[in-house]
Amino acid sequence: MTIVDIFEIIENALENDTALQTWCEENYGTDNFSIIFGLDEENPPELQTDLAVLIIPGARSRTRQFAYRSHVLRLQAFVKMPKPKQETSENENQSSNLQTDEAEVSEIMDGLGKVDAFISLIEECVITSLNKSGVIVTPMEGEPDAIKYPYSAAELSFLIEIPSRLPIN
Repeated sequence: MTIVDIFEIIENALENDTALQTWCEENYGTDNFSIIFGLDEENPPELQTDLAVLIIPGARSRTRQFAYRSHVLRLQAFVKMPKPKQETSENENQSSNLQTDEAEVSEIMDGLGKVDAFISLIEECVITSLNKSGVIVTPMEGEPDAIKYPYSAAELSFLIEIPSRLPIN
């Protein structure tokens, strides 16, 4: 099994996961989301959809006395946030500013809640499909959730181990 095989397993699992499709339909009115493989950290892709999953391969090595090839794998999820409300003018009173601030906080919390639900469904789908394929998945610490307007972002990181074809003596 190669990293390309891993990507195909993940892509097929994400495209066919009914829980994920239902959540996308209920929250965004579509079961369509982008799946993007690889990423140039200096030049992230322009996302064309409200929902996206980036699958990023990392460092590779051998583990367990060459019995397994290991890869670091990162999955980033992005959900589009609502458009921000118009800023209040300086002439508006303090009460109005407080309401705007509360609305902005509410929008941010909604975005973070949606990305948390989205990444949780992705995690269940991906780990289950990789485990069924004989791939060992060990969670690692990823980047913190973030607001990268117009998107909320969350990341999962894993060390995956694939049985090696090297002869072991």
